[in-house]
Amino acid sequence: MKRLFIFFLVLGLSAGQAYAATLTFNGVQGTQEDEPFNQVDVFRFETVGPGEVGIRVNSDPLGGFDSILTLWQHDGGDYTLLDSNDDANGLYSANPKDSGLRLNLDPGSFLVAVSQWANEPNGNLFSLGFNGNGDPFTSGFEFPYTLTVEGASVVPVPAAVWLMGSALLGLLGYRRKIGR
Repeated sequence: MKRLFIFFLVLGLSAGQAYAATLTFNGVQGTQEDEPFNQVDVFRFETVGPGEVGIRVNSDPLGGFDSILTLWQHDGGDYTLLDSNDDANGLYSANPKDSGLRLNLDPGSFLVAVSQWANEPNGNLFSLGFNGNGDPFTSGFEFPYTLTVEGASVVPVPAAVWLMGSALLGLLGYRRKIGR
């Protein structure tokens, strides 16, 4: 029983390790009913440890849209603009108008906003919105794209909860045995 207790205790305490992950979000620009060229798609992710994170938009190189990528960090109340990119010039995809960022992030909660060319943030706070100057010539078209976030440290919470729970059950079982 002592070996079983030690096994569950070690297993439960090892549940807090972080893992590198690749997060993929699919979106379509141009689906907003009113002024589809001013659509802003927002995606959320979190990091639990410091490290380099790569974020990129991939659209169809033959019929893609000119994306703007903005990264926002939660500061307790609002989200503050960290960085933005209009054209990565083919660094991250075959479409030179696709956008991308690579930067070091501390632990925290982040938003990534994807918009079309010229529809840029009104300031350094997400709550200020976007300027609504998107390209009206894209109206009537839909542009599928993929947003990829690589390197974000993610903790698999359900597994961690299960492991810690089993360690606690092991402790309770061991205590009951000693009490008899």
